[in-house]
Amino acid sequence: MIRLLLLPAPLLLLGCATLHTHDVADAFARDATALVDRPVAKSDMDPARAANAPDVMRGAERTARAYLERKNDDSVHAAYVRALLACSLLARGHALDARDTLRGTKPRRESDLARENAVVMCAIHATSLCRSIEARAAADEFLAGKLPADAFVRDYGSFAGLAIAEPEAGAKLAARNLETSCAPGAAEPTAAVREARAEFLRTLSEQVYNDAAALLARMNEPIAGGPRPADDVWLARVAVKGVTVYRYMIPDMLPAPLSGEQKAWQREQAFPFFRNARAVAGWFLTAEARKHVEETRAPRTPDEIVYDRLLSAQLETMAWIDSR
Repeated sequence: MIRLLLLPAPLLLLGCATLHTHDVADAFARDATALVDRPVAKSDMDPARAANAPDVMRGAERTARAYLERKNDDSVHAAYVRALLACSLLARGHALDARDTLRGTKPRRESDLARENAVVMCAIHATSLCRSIEARAAADEFLAGKLPADAFVRDYGSFAGLAIAEPEAGAKLAARNLETSCAPGAAEPTAAVREARAEFLRTLSEQVYNDAAALLARMNEPIAGGPRPADDVWLARVAVKGVTVYRYMIPDMLPAPLSGEQKAWQREQAFPFFRNARAVAGWFLTAEARKHVEETRAPRTPDEIVYDRLLSAQLETMAWIDSR
């Protein structure tokens, strides 16, 4: 009698020549159930990394890489798998690897693959958001004198709007200029240095806001009945947590006094930003649960905590605008 070795389904799939995109999506969904949510904080604003990272999404990563070993072309199917792989890497806290995974990936507009295209676009924006948040954190390290200027320029120069025409010489010049203008580590910076630092942080903070807004704007693809797929739900959480980061960015974005008209304009920009985020929270939280949080401000679950922090971020943001 011949005994067959029964392998777990994911391992069988890895050795199968007929691996499909739904197999990767299924692996992502299985691994997503084990993710432990980590609310963002000012000291750690990453909206994607799970609390139990980096030991998460291993099966999804293996399945995606197995698919891409067989088919890694410019098709929308391959782009979708790269997007799921990037999301898996973001959940583990590897934003740089996620960026490299998506390099050159461009979403299509085929009507029969509209949702897959939406996931690709959202993954691209989620990766940019995580990278811009890394850049903002790195700026604090640089200004404190704990990160060399050349290291900041090399890894995050584009997020600070530093145009580097010639890679090596241009990077050295940009680093020297940044160090001269911002005087990292200076205990008593001059007025000119304070102004340069403020402009530096404003640019980086606006990039975080722009990436969060771009991701949120993509969370509008319709879906026909039934529960949303796991990748949609995961991206929705990242989008909502990305919006809560605005509370930490707005002091850099609006440091100066504002006129009444300017305040009104800022409120007009901020309100729909948070309104749309509250709607996207409905992708992972029922209307009843959202109403409970709005009325009691006593969240009971990790998802309700995310929503409660979104409401707090809106209040803080509006208060900052009104107090300028």
